[in-house]
Amino acid sequence: MGKVSTGVALLCVFGAGAAAADDKFTIVYEKAPWTVFKFVGTDQGDPPDYCSARSARSTGFLELIGQEATSCVSAEDQQWTFSKRTDEVGFFIGSSGFYVSNGNYFSNGLQICAETAAIDSLIDAIWSAKGDRIDAYDFKHRKIGSFPGSGRSPALKAWRACRDAL
Repeated sequence: MGKVSTGVALLCVFGAGAAAADDKFTIVYEKAPWTVFKFVGTDQGDPPDYCSARSARSTGFLELIGQEATSCVSAEDQQWTFSKRTDEVGFFIGSSGFYVSNGNYFSNGLQICAETAAIDSLIDAIWSAKGDRIDAYDFKHRKIGSFPGSGRSPALKAWRACRDAL
């Protein structure tokens, strides 16, 4: 298992809820288990525009969040409980993956954020691996959850096209 340390520009977690429920959200790609959508803020106080690719399961989701200069890999689950802290976070498909030493933990999730090029390199490191599950690991190197990963290549392509058009 590889370990990567990147300079992280912390990006707040965006809760999109139901992507189709608001005219600020546009579905770009949808094929189970993936939904790719674009958020365009129109009101004062809205987060900056971003694109998201989500793989959902019954209690949580894995999400790629992309802005023009910063992107994130995030995972949330209703059953997780974390104290707010910064520590190591890992994402793997089988034995291919990475740990980042400065991941961010929040109440029921974790994420890594960095410059877009760095996140793209990390995603590429696992997206080409064989396997249908994307696993999230905590700072103790314990697998804490798995998310559907099948069909990830077309979803990634749609997400990058959306993000690169911001």
